[in-house]
Amino acid sequence: MRHTFLYIAFLLFFGTAYSQESKTLFNGKDLSGWTIHGTEKWYVENGELICESGPDKEYGYLSTDQEYRNFVLDLSFKQEADGNSGVFIRSEIEGTRIEGWQVEVAPLNLHTGGIYESYGRGWLIKPNPKDENALLPNQWNHMRIRSVEGEITTWLNGRKMVNINDAKIGQGKGFIALQIHDGGGIKVRWKDIIIQELPASDNLFQSTIFTPVKGFTSGVEGPVVDKNGVLYAVNFARQGTIGKVTPAGESSVFIDLPNGSIANGIRFNSKGEMLIADYTNHNILKVDMVTEKLSVYAHESKMSQPNDIAIDDKDRLYASDPNWKESKGAIWRIDNDGKVTLLEGNMGTANGIEVSPDNKTLYVNESVQRKVWAYDLSSKGGISNKRILIEFSDFGMDGMRCDKDGNIYITRHGKGTVLKVSPTGDVIREIKLTGKNPSNLAFGGPDGRTVYVTLADQGNIETFRVDTPGRAFQSLK
Repeated sequence: MRHTFLYIAFLLFFGTAYSQESKTLFNGKDLSGWTIHGTEKWYVENGELICESGPDKEYGYLSTDQEYRNFVLDLSFKQEADGNSGVFIRSEIEGTRIEGWQVEVAPLNLHTGGIYESYGRGWLIKPNPKDENALLPNQWNHMRIRSVEGEITTWLNGRKMVNINDAKIGQGKGFIALQIHDGGGIKVRWKDIIIQELPASDNLFQSTIFTPVKGFTSGVEGPVVDKNGVLYAVNFARQGTIGKVTPAGESSVFIDLPNGSIANGIRFNSKGEMLIADYTNHNILKVDMVTEKLSVYAHESKMSQPNDIAIDDKDRLYASDPNWKESKGAIWRIDNDGKVTLLEGNMGTANGIEVSPDNKTLYVNESVQRKVWAYDLSSKGGISNKRILIEFSDFGMDGMRCDKDGNIYITRHGKGTVLKVSPTGDVIREIKLTGKNPSNLAFGGPDGRTVYVTLADQGNIETFRVDTPGRAFQSLK
C-alpha cells in the first residue's frame, strides 16, 4: 500500500511538472528509433518491449538512434526470470563494449537505481540499503532518471534512490541504451519510455512569476513545501489564511486561522505536521495534515511576535522575535513538548532564521541592522560563539534558507534580489527578482532545486532553479 501511495503521488507531481515537450521513445509497435547491439533478443509483444537472453548468453544492448544529454527519462520495467538489466545514459558503444553510466536494474537488494561506470571506475553510488525494498519483484516498476550536466538523480516507484554530481559525468555525451546482462536465463519487459529534454544548466537562477500578482496579500510569507511538492504560504486572498499552491501554480485557501491569528513562518516536522508562527497571538500552531485539525503547539506571552521559524533534525523549532518599534529582537527555542526557552534576548530586529544542514550552526539576520549572525548550535539546542557572518550597507533582509551544501539564500528586502552566501560569508551569487520586496523563500520542485520566493510588494510568488537542493527538501526524503 505504501508503494502504491508513493507511486501515485510521484506520478501526479512529476507528471504536472514535466508534462510539456516530452516524447515517447518506444512506440509500442516496433523498434523504430532504436539499434540492436549483440545477438540477444529484442522484440515487441502486446505493446511491450522485451529483452531476452539468446543462445549466446552474452551482453546485449538496445540503443537510441539519437543522443541525449540533459533530460528527464521515465520508463516502466517488469523483471522476469533473473531480470538483471540496466539503463545506460550518455553512452557510446563498439560491438557490445559500452562506455558510459548505467542506472542499475537488478533483482532485489542488488542496487536497482544505483549508478555504475562501465569500463571505468565501477560503482559510483549505490542506494541506501533501507531503500532497496522500493523494488517490486515480478511487478511493474516505475523508474525516473534525471540527467543535467554532471548531476544524475534516480527514483524508483516514487522513492529517491541516489543523487550524484560528478565532473566526468558532466563531460559525457552519447545515447540512451537498455541492457541485458550476460549469463542467460534473463527476461525483462519495458514500456512507457518517455523523455523530456532539458536545456543546458536547466536555466539556473532566472526568476519568473509563478502565481498571479495580488493573489496573496502584502503579508505573503512563510513558504514551505511538503513531501508531495505542494507549496504553502500565508495570507492567500486575505489575511489570516494559509494558502495552498499546486506544482502547476493553482492556488486556493488551505485553512483559515481562528481567533484573529495571522501567520508568518511555516515549517514541517518529521511527522509531516505543519508548524506555524502565529505572531498576533504569540503562538506556535500545529496542523494535522490528514484531518486539518489545528491546535496550539506552544504559547509564550513574553514574545513580541514569533516571526520566522527554523527546525533542526530533532524537530526543535527556533523562532526569531523582532520588536519592530524598538528595533530590538530575541531568539527562542521551542522543544518537542512545547516548552519555550529564551536563547538570546539582546539582538537587533531578528528576522530570518535557519539551521545549517549539519545542525551545528544557527543563522539569524537583523533586518534593520543589516547583519547576519552565526551561532554554534549544540546537540541540546543551545547557542554560543556569536559572530558576524556577513553585513550590508544598504537594503534590508528577511527570510533565509540553506541548501544541502550549507550555502545560505538570503532575501534582500527593498533590493529585489536573493543573495547566495557560502557558510564562510562569501557572496557566491545574487539573483534578480521581478518584485522588490521578497519576504521569504523555500526549496521544492521534483529534485529540491526549485526555489519559491514570496513577494510582499506584488502579493505573489516567483520561482527560479538552482544547482543544489535545499536542506529542508533533503530532510523530507
